Amino acid sequence: MSVDHDTQLLMSSDLRAWLQEDYLVHFIREAVGLLDVRKAKSNERGTGSHQRAFGELSGQFTCNSQVVLLTNRKQTGSIPRVMPNNTAPSPALVTPGTGLPCPQSLGRGVETPRQRTPLRCTLFHPPADQIAGAIQWRQTVWTLKNMKRCLTALLLCLGFLVHPEKAAADRETRYEVEAGVLSTRTMDLHGFHQSNATKGWDNVAPALRLEAWSVKPDGWNFGGVLQPIYLKYSDRLSSDWTAKGKDFHKGNEADLTYQFHSIRGTANYPVLMSLDRESYLRLGVSGILRYADVRFGSAGQTHHGTNLIGFPLLNVEGKVPLSKSYSLFTRSDLLPSPTGDVFLDGLFDVFAGVRKTLSRGSTLDVGVRLFFGGYDPDRKDDYGNRIFLNGLVVRYSW
Repeated sequence: MSVDHDTQLLMSSDLRAWLQEDYLVHFIREAVGLLDVRKAKSNERGTGSHQRAFGELSGQFTCNSQVVLLTNRKQTGSIPRVMPNNTAPSPALVTPGTGLPCPQSLGRGVETPRQRTPLRCTLFHPPADQIAGAIQWRQTVWTLKNMKRCLTALLLCLGFLVHPEKAAADRETRYEVEAGVLSTRTMDLHGFHQSNATKGWDNVAPALRLEAWSVKPDGWNFGGVLQPIYLKYSDRLSSDWTAKGKDFHKGNEADLTYQFHSIRGTANYPVLMSLDRESYLRLGVSGILRYADVRFGSAGQTHHGTNLIGFPLLNVEGKVPLSKSYSLFTRSDLLPSPTGDVFLDGLFDVFAGVRKTLSRGSTLDVGVRLFFGGYDPDRKDDYGNRIFLNGLVVRYSW
């Protein structure tokens, strides 16, 4: 390989000669050098500490300076700039035929390899109202730009909610249907400082659950869940029960219609994941809106109570492959009680089962659903409720 050691530089050693003669940076460089910045403050920390606002600097320069309007003979536009009054123009910096000062680099005050075209300079004093209007216009433009950013972010959020499959290329929308049977293991209704009046009551009812998810394997999953629960019981009271001023006595026949419907929104994120994304653990939070309806009748007396409440839950989702087509899968919402019984109070909704991967990305789960929780009465005329429902369910996802 031959090398020519005598080759000279292909570019000029003067960096100013690298740009066109009428390039704006020449003017900016000289104009900034003429400014009196002794009173200006610099934000050395680069944080939110106090800095001079745009209006403060503009007012300072306006009171002590004149605005020079510079127009190149080869251009039709004009650019307003600031030049201090106390800057004495050098004869070398005066444009021929005008007697007005111009910046060095544009007034031929600095010798360069190329001859620069001098600018015609026009000196004027802008009125204060024009300066204030310029400042207000700049602030208005800044506000409009921020409004545009906020509107863009809002539209992206709305687009994700309406069309989550279009929000990102690797995001997928999935739907799940769960059906099965729920059996009552515990149905506990008791008054203040009273024992369980519905001990041993049992029934079997159909179960249905609908879910929609926007999923991303290595990102956030967002889901919505609709779960109705409707149970009916008929048996004898095992203990006296007082509710809302009405007394129901032990041994009497009683009927109970119990409804527990909920709507949930969930978001979870992978905290552990294998390289092939087949094994993972996700943690997140669910927000639940729960409606309860209790209708109770015995010996000619009836009680009807409703309750609508919303609260957060901890969401846990996990998957462990067993083979190419089968895996263990769980998804649960948990709210342990900070007082009383940690498990019998609060709310727990747990699914655990075996997942079979089908064609075209669909899956089939077979497992158990555990739904339990409750609360104790905190005043004399109130009553408490604890339930434990367990069921065998089948889930289909596509």
